[in-house]
Amino acid sequence: MPRRFFPLLLILALCLPLDAAHAGETEPCLKTMLGQMLMVGFRGMELDPDSAIAADVRAGRVGGVILFDRDVVTGGERNVRDVAQVTRLTAALQVLAPVPLFIGVDQEGGAVRRLKERHGFPALPSAAELGRNDPAATEQAAYRTATALRAAGINLDFAPVLDVAVNPNGPVIAALGRSFSAAPQAVATHGAAFAKGLLRGGVLAACKHFPGHGSARDDSHLGLTDITTTWSEAELSPFAALIRQNLCAMV
Repeated sequence: MPRRFFPLLLILALCLPLDAAHAGETEPCLKTMLGQMLMVGFRGMELDPDSAIAADVRAGRVGGVILFDRDVVTGGERNVRDVAQVTRLTAALQVLAPVPLFIGVDQEGGAVRRLKERHGFPALPSAAELGRNDPAATEQAAYRTATALRAAGINLDFAPVLDVAVNPNGPVIAALGRSFSAAPQAVATHGAAFAKGLLRGGVLAACKHFPGHGSARDDSHLGLTDITTTWSEAELSPFAALIRQNLCAMV
């Protein structure tokens, strides 16, 4: 048999015993495996056991959830009021999950923090501020953040940002202080320190925004952003550096 078929057969063989009620069928298990690749958002400060998100988590149809403080559509609050409420929400979600959930949040620091001081979480400087100081201070800031996240039941941070501030006026990265530096090596050094701090505090790091968003002229939240003529291979080097050090749980 050609070797290229072996991985698929192995997946199916491992998959079948997971659902004894469907012995001989792969479809239920494959659906679960696909579901584990999905991370979704939802509305609500508390978990309604009859809600769609509760049903999906209970059935294993999602592998993770992402929390937001503000609802972009309604302009109101979404999942975050204070530390105690977030802790209750994450615990309720994990109780329902047949496979432990990834519970993630965008806690980069500076302008991008879903969990703010007014919610009871520690302050976290922007990447630009951290990048001007010692990498040890960056690691310590990330560790302090991770400790607070983990205590509230959050195990994944969508950070560090590994974009190089190629365009100082870039509306999504440099203009918001989301890059550690305009120098790829400095981004790699501080990004690694940030990821180490998160991991030391028990939180996984998701490195972003691959393959590099720091040279963009437009806001990708508002439409198509083309970096064909602005991007350079140097923007990959921070990602390569952290991947070599096994610091990126996700990219």
